[in-house]
Amino acid sequence: HTVDEQRAALTEHYALTRETYAEDKLAARMKGVVLRYARFHPRFEEVRKAALDSRRVADIDALLARFYSPAPVELADQLERRLHTGLV
Repeated sequence: HTVDEQRAALTEHYALTRETYAEDKLAARMKGVVLRYARFHPRFEEVRKAALDSRRVADIDALLARFYSPAPVELADQLERRLHTGLV
């Protein structure tokens, strides 16, 4: 499982979890999901610790941004594709 694949799966899980659970339950549910995916992340221990320390939705958001955001090169490639297709 690449980080890109994990990000895609976590994004989908997060969207479904937001639809299903109230805000007060969301962080706990997502913490469990992130912990299951963390074992595949190259920085497993850091992701695991961040997940275990997460108590609020903002903590989960920060964790996902820190460990699962596209790499700068990937972002540059996406922007380049948009520029060439006229989407920007």
